[in-house]
Amino acid sequence: MTKTAFFDTFFSSLEVWMQIHKGTTRIVIPILWLGIVIKIARVRPKLFWNTFKQDLAWSKDTQKTFAHMLRHERAFHVYSNSTIAGFVSNLLEWYFTIRYGSTFIAPTYFSCGLFSVMKQVEFVDMKTFQNNARTRFLEIVPMDELVKDAHHWGSSHNFGLLCGRLVMCDYGSKKTQIILRKYGRQIDAKDLAKLLTPSR
Repeated sequence: MTKTAFFDTFFSSLEVWMQIHKGTTRIVIPILWLGIVIKIARVRPKLFWNTFKQDLAWSKDTQKTFAHMLRHERAFHVYSNSTIAGFVSNLLEWYFTIRYGSTFIAPTYFSCGLFSVMKQVEFVDMKTFQNNARTRFLEIVPMDELVKDAHHWGSSHNFGLLCGRLVMCDYGSKKTQIILRKYGRQIDAKDLAKLLTPSR
């Protein structure tokens, strides 16, 4: 086994043991004995550079200006995710907790952008979530609003159980925060945790 393969295997095993989750823009590290999770913003210069080279080549091939290419939604999305998106999400979650309280969210205790500290939640079962809680959102939130940020509302990984209630633990998106401000209390009042069983 090469040195690179050894370290890859070691760190992969460490991630599984510590239940570390790598998202698109952040790495989530549970600190079980403190009852918190640390969210670290991901900066991926290799992804940024590879995308930049591909889009620059695309710009030349199609005889479009590079400025025009930068306005392309896909390019902006990738550049954002590989640089500042994690920082912004961390800060937005902290601000949301301070400004609007902790209704239907796992509270964020602190953030400096580079990392944030959030209350730990208990994971929910994906199949049960998809069969029950996700459909109940539609009883409160109009479909045309949910689809604006379907990633956040359609995955059980973005939710958890806290003090016996269902809460959202990934709410750094501005679109999701708009929905939470409008419908958060109504969703919380539904007590959707009754429909879920924690995964073991």
